[in-house]
Amino acid sequence: MKGPRRFQAKPDFYALSILRVNRYIYYEALEVLYSEKIFHFIGFNYSPVLDFIRRLGADAKKLIRRVRITLIPDDLGGRPSNHDLLCTVIHDYLPGLHTLHADPWIWMD
Repeated sequence: MKGPRRFQAKPDFYALSILRVNRYIYYEALEVLYSEKIFHFIGFNYSPVLDFIRRLGADAKKLIRRVRITLIPDDLGGRPSNHDLLCTVIHDYLPGLHTLHADPWIWMD
């Protein structure tokens, strides 16, 4: 006789598979997924942010409300010269954006 079955957690990549059930669930969940989250990017350059925005569909671009970018400065410190341009591009490509935080990483010694 076998004992009780144990619950096994599924890997994270299954978490959003419910979106593939049908289009109605997809569009209902898409609104919650994109409009209620803060998309926080941490990195040495802006490439991941731009790649993310380029890959979004038109519906998702309208739904994103909050973005935060934390740039880890290079050895010279400070922010890159194209920082203001990036903020303008993000606002132009995400029409539903309400909040954009673009801040430098502060190293604690």
